[in-house]
Amino acid sequence: MTRSTGRRTLLKTSVTVGVAALALSACGGGSTDAQPSQVPSTQAATTETSATAQPQGAKSEAEYTAALTGLTYHGEPLELGTREQLEENWSGEMLAANQEGVVYEPSKCGDLFKANMGRLDALTADASKAVFAHGYIENLNMTAQIWPGGASKVDLEESRELVKNCPSMTMADEKTNLGISLASFPMDVPGVDTHGEIMTMVTSAGTAMLYTAYATHGDDVILVGSGIRSTDMSELEAMVKQITENLQ
Repeated sequence: MTRSTGRRTLLKTSVTVGVAALALSACGGGSTDAQPSQVPSTQAATTETSATAQPQGAKSEAEYTAALTGLTYHGEPLELGTREQLEENWSGEMLAANQEGVVYEPSKCGDLFKANMGRLDALTADASKAVFAHGYIENLNMTAQIWPGGASKVDLEESRELVKNCPSMTMADEKTNLGISLASFPMDVPGVDTHGEIMTMVTSAGTAMLYTAYATHGDDVILVGSGIRSTDMSELEAMVKQITENLQ
C-alpha cells in the first residue's frame, strides 16, 4: 500500500484519520453539519462485550467473500469491492495522527488516540487477504470488511478504554483546531468480542460523525462502518451478526 508522508492541514489530516477508520473515500465519508443535538452523549453510551471466541479454522478467500455477499443496509445492497479500492481508501493512513506539530489536549488522550490509530494502521498495512463490500447510501458511504488474521493487531479493550477515559479532546496545529468526541454504543454478538464507537469531529467548517462496529471473530477482524447521519447502531450490530453467522 502506498503511504503518503506529506504534511497536511489538521482538518484534512483529522478527517482522513476518521474516514480511514471506516475505509471510506475522503469525499463522502462522514455526516456533516450536524446540529448540536445530533452529537451523541458520551455519558449515556455504554459498551457490552460478549465472550471472546475460540480461534476458527482458516478460511478460503471464496468463503470470506461469500460472508459479505448479499448484505444490505437501509434496504440498499452493498457491492463487493476490489482490494485496489480498499488500499486506495486506506492510503489516507493513520500516521497522520502522529505528525509533528499536532498537539492534543489532554495530552494523555493524545497518547491513547495515537496508539489506537497506530493499531488500525498495522491492521490495514496489508490488504492482500482482506475483503470488503460498500455502498453509497443517502449520499454517504458505508462499508463492511473482513481482515483475515488481523485479531492480533487490534486491542478492543484499549479502544474501549480510550472512549471511557477520553470522551472529548482537541487536536490542533498552527492552522486548525479540531474537537473530537468519542462515545460507545452497545453491541451483543454471541461468541465474539465487540466494540461500537462513534467519533464526532467538529471544526469551524462543520461536523462529521463516523460510526464503527468492530468485532474479532477467531483470528479475524470484522469492521462495519457508516458515515450516514441517520445511522441506526442496531443495524450495524445486525450486520456484524450476519457476517459472523456467514463465517460459521
